[in-house]
Amino acid sequence: MWVTGYLARREVSVQAESRRRVLERILLFAIVVVLGLIGWRVAAFLRQGGEHHDFMAPNQVARHASMADRPHFIPEVVRDPDSVPGKVDFTYSTNSLGMRDRERSAQKPPDTLRILVVGECVCFGNGVADDEPWPALLEALLAERLPRPVEVLNGCAPARRPMEILWKLRDEWLTLQPDLVIYSPGADSVFLGPHLGMDGDVRTRLTDQEYQASLEITRQALNESVNLSRQYGFGLVLVTPTFNSFGLPDIRRWVDMITGMGQGSGIPVLDTYTMFHEAEAREGLVVEDLGGTHRLVSHHQGQAQVLLEVPFQDTDNTWFVAPEIYAWLDQHPDVRPAFSIDENHPNPRGHQLIAQAMLELLERSVSLEPRPTVAAPPGGPAGPPPPPGAPPR
Repeated sequence: MWVTGYLARREVSVQAESRRRVLERILLFAIVVVLGLIGWRVAAFLRQGGEHHDFMAPNQVARHASMADRPHFIPEVVRDPDSVPGKVDFTYSTNSLGMRDRERSAQKPPDTLRILVVGECVCFGNGVADDEPWPALLEALLAERLPRPVEVLNGCAPARRPMEILWKLRDEWLTLQPDLVIYSPGADSVFLGPHLGMDGDVRTRLTDQEYQASLEITRQALNESVNLSRQYGFGLVLVTPTFNSFGLPDIRRWVDMITGMGQGSGIPVLDTYTMFHEAEAREGLVVEDLGGTHRLVSHHQGQAQVLLEVPFQDTDNTWFVAPEIYAWLDQHPDVRPAFSIDENHPNPRGHQLIAQAMLELLERSVSLEPRPTVAAPPGGPAGPPPPPGAPPR
């Protein structure tokens, strides 16, 4: 009897010990999983905490990176997957400097006004042919008016961030000795999909914290550009993002920051955001946000016609415009924005609008006299010394 009781108690003890060990292992596994998730989120947060906030998914970065800085690159066709409605195919080529431009000499020709445009996909010319981006059109307009040779170099690239634009200018392109730099920082970080958020989630629209972080990075990049222009004596013009009335992202703070910086620094600013809004309101498509409802309105010769009105609740933080509007436009290919191929990228007519407005701004606001040819800035081919906080070269 005693032996039987002992064995029974021992069996119970062994079973309890076994259950305890199983529970400990489950708990340890859960702790490891939780710590791993926390580490992943922290790593995602730290990745965006540097000087250039890149909220795009890696595959999107790779796609855009392939469209710039490739000397003598002549692809057959580029399909722009961001174009809405529908898809836009376009070809482009680059010169020996990796610019979407005709061939240029690294050494500025004598008695030549050299203008360098730096920026993102709008001045690069996403969706249009090589001779249709506004920098190319601006060169033709200036050539008709100036008594001396003029070059407008297109140093833009899709999805290039403000700090990346600054570093490209500082580290490489100051050796091209531009007389004037036109800086178009864009606002890609406001309107990307998908992107990796500060919390590690993949979504389209930025949180307010991310928006403010990107806004501050752009402010720093523009300030450094102003300092470079004063240090090396080239003129500077700023350009606001060109989001038209068809898209609804809140970039008013972005536009106000750029125009305010121009006013405070005495630097001319071309406000293409307001220009496109006003142009589309006269002729084109406008999406009106009525609070829970999106309305597609066509403007033509002073007359407005409501084409579609649909309820809109952006519950998953993905859409700027009700998807039913895109579906309707796909079914009506004859109805399109007047000045753009989608929410952001100008069509040929939109590029003509920018080029003409830029010409008028330059004629009234800046000197169009070439500077004397001088030696390359300190630092040789790599450009001038980096500003504080910049990554090592």
